[in-house]
Amino acid sequence: MRTLLAVCISVCFASAGQILLKIGMNRVGVLSTSASLLPGLIDAARTPAVILGLALSAAGAAFWLIAISNARLSYAYPMVALGYFVVAILSRLVFHDMISPQRWLGIAVIFVGVTLVAKS
Repeated sequence: MRTLLAVCISVCFASAGQILLKIGMNRVGVLSTSASLLPGLIDAARTPAVILGLALSAAGAAFWLIAISNARLSYAYPMVALGYFVVAILSRLVFHDMISPQRWLGIAVIFVGVTLVAKS
């Protein structure tokens, strides 16, 4: 049970981090791989939402370390896929992303797979 809780906390922190990173990058703008990449990364590094997003991702990583120190990786790692579900829900709520029925079906299949792993 402790492992499952650590995985869930890890997924929640990492997913919230992704949402904040996207919010920050929406403010920074599009990064490219051209010569203007470094100034864009510096702008991103100065953006509060990006900073908080990275911090939440780091907190998620810390809980991930707790999870894998208590469980087999083959059990814990598939549960990271719960992030697909959480990020899809948050993207819909925060960014009003349109998520097609086909994408929801794919996410549901992932969710069923994670449930099967958790019960094994």
